[in-house]
Amino acid sequence: MLLFDIGYNRGKYTNYFLKENTEGKSVGVEANPNLYSMVKETSPYNVEILNYLVCEKSNDTRTLFVDPNQDGASTASEFWMTQGRFKKGSKHLAENNVNWNTRYEVKTITLDDLIEEYGPPTVIKIDVEGYTLNVLQGLTKKVGKICFEWTEEGIENDKKCLSYLRDLGYTEFGCAGYFQDETPIRITADNNGDDPSIEPEWLSYHELLEELRPLVTPERRINYGMMFAR
Repeated sequence: MLLFDIGYNRGKYTNYFLKENTEGKSVGVEANPNLYSMVKETSPYNVEILNYLVCEKSNDTRTLFVDPNQDGASTASEFWMTQGRFKKGSKHLAENNVNWNTRYEVKTITLDDLIEEYGPPTVIKIDVEGYTLNVLQGLTKKVGKICFEWTEEGIENDKKCLSYLRDLGYTEFGCAGYFQDETPIRITADNNGDDPSIEPEWLSYHELLEELRPLVTPERRINYGMMFAR
């Protein structure tokens, strides 16, 4: 069992995966150089930590914007910096909640090249603050199960991610998340928004889009969670 943990952060998803798959391995890719240095020193023998920004092109450099005071606040997405909840605020967040002034030029790699180096993964988890489509565009064939973060303000981009995966041959899709007011029916409620233990109800591409339609209000910027494909 092999996990690609894209947007490794402190390894929450990897820790769960290896607890459930004691003989498994994880390749954690963290673009933030500060986090990379920190987690690499303490990573177990079955976790390899890489400092790359995963996107549609290898051997390039991209600018990563980082808030040095918040581990989870780093992105290469202009949309996330200008239109996301940390910029525009929400019922639960003040405007300009993140300081994006720290910048790093980070080397890039594609999922295809990671597969060539480490083999096809059982699971790919992606949590990259609005940069998911760029990550997926570096994958040119169907591999294992994929899960990625979604937000209601970024739902149009998230739909493009689902469409891209469908074009690669993925046929079953699911969703879990935190919902402020709505009560989901065939989508799994997750008060944490990113519980790695959740297995969604599997739907077709069109069924999932129909289920999502009444659950998201982009200008509210509150609901969020994980989408799945296999």
